[in-house]
Amino acid sequence: MAPHMMHQQMQSPEMQRIMAMARNTLSQTQKTFLEGVEQKMRGGQPPSGDDMKTMFGIQQHIMAVVSTLQKFSHPAEKK
Repeated sequence: MAPHMMHQQMQSPEMQRIMAMARNTLSQTQKTFLEGVEQKMRGGQPPSGDDMKTMFGIQQHIMAVVSTLQKFSHPAEKK
């Protein structure tokens, strides 16, 4: 099982939904890139330095989307 799939199993259903929404914001190019790197890693080949830089940028994008979705999925409590 792919590492990201194992991680998904440990997440709450809400977090799984948010992560799926965040992944859906990726471009087809980004999705294809990640699938290619994951396939190489499953074959035992570590990502190159350029791959790591690109993955970091994609990770930052996903984290920003997740943060935004979490912020707006929990309405502020009234005082």
